[in-house]
Amino acid sequence: MIIKKQVIAGFNRGTTTYDQVATLQATVAQNLAIQLKNTIVPKRILEIGCGTGLFSQHLIHAFLNADICLIDISPAMIEHCRQRFADFPRVQLHCLDGEQLHSLPCFDLIVSSMTFHWFEEIEKSLTEIKQKLTPNGSLFFSVLAENSFVEWRKLCEKMHVSVATPEFPSIGQLTKLFPQLKIEIMKETYQNVNTFLRTLKLLGATASRAGHVPLSLANMRQIMQNFTEPMEITYEVVYGEYQA
Repeated sequence: MIIKKQVIAGFNRGTTTYDQVATLQATVAQNLAIQLKNTIVPKRILEIGCGTGLFSQHLIHAFLNADICLIDISPAMIEHCRQRFADFPRVQLHCLDGEQLHSLPCFDLIVSSMTFHWFEEIEKSLTEIKQKLTPNGSLFFSVLAENSFVEWRKLCEKMHVSVATPEFPSIGQLTKLFPQLKIEIMKETYQNVNTFLRTLKLLGATASRAGHVPLSLANMRQIMQNFTEPMEITYEVVYGEYQA
């Protein structure tokens, strides 16, 4: 289970640096936006986990006449988007946990790019999100799945240290809720393990699982000294959709 306070703190810190290193996230956002092209034009849209607005920008320009609600658990991210989209009066922003949507109405379209893997109870929360759709409403999303960061996990196991990354959902978990999924394996190469970890920090993606024991300074130095070669990291990206 992810510690939500760490999620908020991490993304608050990463707000000003996120877009500098979010190359893969931007690609996924663009891929997800393409899937919306055949969608019936919605009147009310909800984006869960808007972040800095990488996906929001596609959404806003694709549906200029829709009322769009952007939510994020990070106050700093919401303030960033408030300034970024100040010229779009039909965009509303709320600092809200994507697993706590009770106060919101139903929407014709719900979207989320690279957010659901930060949920504490993903199956329960996705079931509740589906219930926030109007009749014939649609949900489109992208999420990282269980084989993401497999190289980093193996390295941590080799060094006998605790893995800090989220416990990504399994394909089985997602398939139970969304039978038709598209899976894309993406690879990012980092100069070394230090560059990989620094990128996560700049993204704000530093929250750990409950019970995780942080790396000691000695362990961190040992990892840095022993793994100086370029490091390829796997991202298992899952795209899903659902119609009410």
